[in-house]
Amino acid sequence: MENPHLELFEDFDLDPEHEETFFGMDLANVRVVKGCGKRCLHCIVPDLNIERMPFPAVLRNAERVKRFNEKVRSLVVDVFQQIESETGYKIGDFDRFWPCFDSVPEEDRQKVISVYRAHPIQSVIPWRDDFIEYPQIFFVSRLANYYDGDVSEYRDTAFLHEDGTPADYGDVFKAFNHPLRPVEFTTAGWSRTDRVAQRAMEKIVLLLQRDPRHGRSNLVNISVSRFPYMAQRGYPQYLEAMKNVIRTLAPLNPNINLFDSPDDPENADFIAIVVEPLLMFIESLSTESHFTFKSAVVSKYAGRMADGNHEEDEDIAGFSMPCYHLFPDGTVAHQTLGKGNRPTPIGERLYSLAA
Repeated sequence: MENPHLELFEDFDLDPEHEETFFGMDLANVRVVKGCGKRCLHCIVPDLNIERMPFPAVLRNAERVKRFNEKVRSLVVDVFQQIESETGYKIGDFDRFWPCFDSVPEEDRQKVISVYRAHPIQSVIPWRDDFIEYPQIFFVSRLANYYDGDVSEYRDTAFLHEDGTPADYGDVFKAFNHPLRPVEFTTAGWSRTDRVAQRAMEKIVLLLQRDPRHGRSNLVNISVSRFPYMAQRGYPQYLEAMKNVIRTLAPLNPNINLFDSPDDPENADFIAIVVEPLLMFIESLSTESHFTFKSAVVSKYAGRMADGNHEEDEDIAGFSMPCYHLFPDGTVAHQTLGKGNRPTPIGERLYSLAA
């Protein structure tokens, strides 16, 4: 792990056009885990078979994602500098890479926009007039490592650290995360006996605490429900496990999705034994952490509880825009916009796994 010798692994055979297509703005998901062992009763994951992306492939994919990110960073810096040079207005926020128009009089804004539209960045991030009022949407691009799996289950026992521990999701996160394109993930938690998952999440927390440029808010989601097998085995044990999960990830200001609808009579015990004590536990944690809570509702449109009679429910496996997915086995898939659409392989494969 400390010296993975990527030169020993065959590189992807991609021309520049395909590389920018697959690893550029439209890449939404590098699925390092496919399949899941949580066995949640409501989940979209069809089976327990877990396929993991080999760590050398993680590093190869991350190289290309970061190469594109650095290209965008360079273009952003250059256009901000060119705007300042040609108009005299400094609109660049180089910490967040947002265009800030506070210092530009309304009558001069068209000059700034003209410089932007004439710059090569226009082909990567086309100008939108709402950048003026909402600069935070200028570069809204997050990379996910989950879709039909839980990132806490990532590990590659073929690649070990010097201390003998396997490559884990903390190593994956470090490889992909970038200030311009932070990584977002959701987890349903992990057992207190899963030392690999625990170590991975502690690595992520430490990385982001050391380098706050990578961002810390609203990128980590924790799902709390009665549906995982861990909860079905016993609510008290599940409560203790989720306390550990939340305590570990608290410095990242996580979003907590609570499947706690009182309209579901089966939730009564879950609310009393898990949700209420968990909320009290969260209140007892350091005030330096900020939690965002969302009462989640089980969708019966998709997933194991789909019954064909709830077309109005949310499509939990849908995306809000067309995008690419990279599968653990190297398959490239594309997902089109529309309810019910799923990632479909396009016939391209970046690498093949040895039998």
